[in-house]
Amino acid sequence: MNLTFKVYRRLADCVPMFSICRTLFAQHSPEAVQSSPHLSGFGNFSPAITITGGTTFSFPSGEAFSFVMPFDATINGIYMSATNLAFTPPSGQQIFPYVALATAPPGSNTFTLLPETQTFVDTPYVGGTAYPANTILSGSLTGIAVPIAGGTRVAIVCGFETTGSPLAASYLFYYTGGISLGS
Repeated sequence: MNLTFKVYRRLADCVPMFSICRTLFAQHSPEAVQSSPHLSGFGNFSPAITITGGTTFSFPSGEAFSFVMPFDATINGIYMSATNLAFTPPSGQQIFPYVALATAPPGSNTFTLLPETQTFVDTPYVGGTAYPANTILSGSLTGIAVPIAGGTRVAIVCGFETTGSPLAASYLFYYTGGISLGS
């Protein structure tokens, strides 16, 4: 019996997948500022994180919901979907679930959000509309060409933004998606 193995020196165009398989509550302040987004794991999620200065956060002691980029790569695209429990948002409100990437240098626990990676659903949940459980909204962001150096820690941030009134809200969403990488 002959076995042939193909060894790849680099992983170009691989698509890491992510999902949050448990409940996720993200909240907004009355000023419509994301106050407690969560981080995706691979089948799990973090406790709510606190974003300081609008762009940075650190994991609490013992937490590390991130992965290490194995080689110098370029993020070509992000694909995501959000799923809900049955709910009816308040009339006048639109809810835009999103995912974004955040990075930290090797050996650092301080992550910086990359706003150019923020990927929203294409169509929001619209206030006054009754959504049955498992209504799936999707979105993608392609052609972004964001370089990430090998060894960089990468976290996937999951949250939502609202428009209209009320701006303060807490909703349950499940997130899944993929990241398209090139070398």
